[in-house]
Order: sequence, then C-alpha cells, then structure tokens
Amino acid sequence: MKKSNLRIKRRWILFIFVSLFFTLALSAYLIFFSSLEKDKNTDKKSIQKKDGYTIIDKDTNENTPLPFKDISSFSATGDKLYLSVDDHSPSQLANKVVELNRKTHEFNTIFTTKFDSPSVQGLQANKDWVVWVDSDDYGMEVNIYAMNIKTKKIESVTSENQEGIRNGFPILTGQHVAWISFDQKKGIPYVLIKDLYSKKTQQIFQLKTLSMENEDLSTYQNKILFTDYHNGTSTAYIFNIESAELKIIPIDKAYTGWGQLLNDHQFVYLKYFTDSEDAITNNQLYLYDFKKNKQQKFSTKKHLNVEDLYTDGNNNVFIVSAGEERFKKFQVKENNIQHLGTNPMSDYSYMQYSNGIYLFKYEGTFKKSRKELMITSKLPS
Repeated sequence: MKKSNLRIKRRWILFIFVSLFFTLALSAYLIFFSSLEKDKNTDKKSIQKKDGYTIIDKDTNENTPLPFKDISSFSATGDKLYLSVDDHSPSQLANKVVELNRKTHEFNTIFTTKFDSPSVQGLQANKDWVVWVDSDDYGMEVNIYAMNIKTKKIESVTSENQEGIRNGFPILTGQHVAWISFDQKKGIPYVLIKDLYSKKTQQIFQLKTLSMENEDLSTYQNKILFTDYHNGTSTAYIFNIESAELKIIPIDKAYTGWGQLLNDHQFVYLKYFTDSEDAITNNQLYLYDFKKNKQQKFSTKKHLNVEDLYTDGNNNVFIVSAGEERFKKFQVKENNIQHLGTNPMSDYSYMQYSNGIYLFKYEGTFKKSRKELMITSKLPS
C-alpha cells in the first residue's frame, strides 16, 4: 500500500514537472515569437519610413505615407491619384498600378504586371479613363492598357506581346488614346488612335523618321501633335480628332522634336544643333504660332541645353537645362515670352501636370534624404 502510494506520488510529481516544463517552454516560445513579430512590424515601419514615399498634398494640407520604394509615373484627377509603383518588384522598377483616394488616404491595387521582370510606366488619367504601359524592363515588349474609372473594367488597348511590333507611350485625350507603333518587319512607324468606347483603332499617319526626339505625342483639347523629319525638313502635324483633319506645318530645315501643344494655336519644340558631338543637349527652345506661321526663340543663348520639358494648360513652360536641378519657368502671352524665374526647389526629379493639378516628384540628394510626391493645384512660386 505504501509502495503503491509512493508510485502514485512519484507519477504525480513527474506529471507536475512535465506540465511545468511544457508550460515554461510554451511561454518562452510565445514570448520569443511575440518579440519576432514586434521586430518584424518595427522593421516594416522603419522600412516604410526610410524607403517609402510620402504624398504631400498641399490642397488638403495632409501627408500620406506609402510603403513603396519607388514611384515611376503618376497622374491626378479630382480626388483620385494614380501611381505606378515598385512593390517588391523583381526588377526594382514599377510592377503595379495603384489608386489613392486623396480624402480617405486609402489605396488599392488596380493592376499587377504580367511580366517577370517588369516596368510599368507612362500612366495618364482624366475624369473617365486611366491608361498605362506594362512592359519588360528592357522595353522590348510594350502593352498598353486602359481602365474605365466608373466601371473599373480594364482592357488591352493593343494586342499583347505582338511579335514584330514596338509600341510607344500613349497619350490620353477624352475617350481617345494615341500612340506610335513601330512595325519592325517593315521598318515603318505609324501614328495610331483608338476610341475607347467604340474600340476602333485608326492609323492617322505614317512617319518617315522615328527617334527618341520625336517618339512622344502631345495633345490639347482633342488635337494631337507629332513631328517628323524628311528630305532635310522638319514638319509638325496636328490632327483634329473631331474633324479628322490633318494640318501640315513645315517648321525648320534643322532637326527638331519634342513638340508640345500649349493651346489651340501655339506649340513649343526643340531645335537640335549638330555642331558638336552632344547634339541632343545642344538645342534651343522655340515657340511656333501656326495661325501666324511665326516662330521665335525662348532665349538669346545659342544653346538652351534642355534636358526636360514640361507644359501645363495655362501657357506655362518649364524646362531643366543640362547640369541643373532647377526649373526655369516661362509664360507665353501670344508673341511675348516672359521668363518667370527659377523654381527654388533643388531636389527636382520629375514633374507632371494633369487635370488642373501639378505633381512634383522629389528624391533624396546629398543635401537631404527624402522621397516625396507633392500635389498642388497652385503653381509653386
């Protein structure tokens, strides 16, 4: 009886010891796991703070942090902001398109790349549509997509991965998308336009020359501007979508490009000089009035050396010259070109104007480390 009670006592002690051991082990595991999760969340916050972008909305006086390492293109319309972002992209280039509500600060992904090593860019929006480019990181495959903002339906503007076809960046005007498509087999570039409602695609012109200087189109109130170079003459073309009329404007004997429509009768362009090896930056900015068939220079300098050129819907022209990190601002009042000075912000990276909203992208420099996208409806002074 005593041996039986001793055996039971020993079993009870062993049970208590084992239970205590497992309890302590479980507690230690939970504490360790909890600390890991805390560290993981802390790391996530620190990564977001260190590497993520912050939206600085000057209109609402509110800031919105975003957990993305890079923003490659962006466009705003009303309370919506559209961004192509690097969300753990294998190429470290943008792999998603996200929509951000400027009032609620909530964002959601509307498109994820279809490439293993992607580059999503060329994003534009208006009140009805959003368009963008999905491509590989070499730009060998370029597919254009559009989303109806009201229905959220996404459709392919071009045939996906069409062999022998290289598509350029699109422009969006109303319900139409226009772009340059290069047929590699024939060696011919075409200017195409598609009606996003009727789904009809139309070829409006066949270019003679295609280069990085004239590969982008420009639009203003249902007009599309593009340039070409043939037989020693540069020519500007303005296509009216509503009337389907094509206006032909011989503008210069020199090579020109980067045409941008300012209003219904004026555009700006760069004239390139070939008297040095660096012909791309040796350029001069010109204004052309196609009602008066008159052109004039923006500067008395021989070369203005424009590397970046932007316009808005208010006859303002913004340029960045080679070796500079500041905006030069000009305003065009008919035949008067007024230099408004230089923007004091020195962390310049990229600018866009869309639907009455200015967007400025800033990145860290040797002076300060920051990744910001500033939004404002007022022209910064």
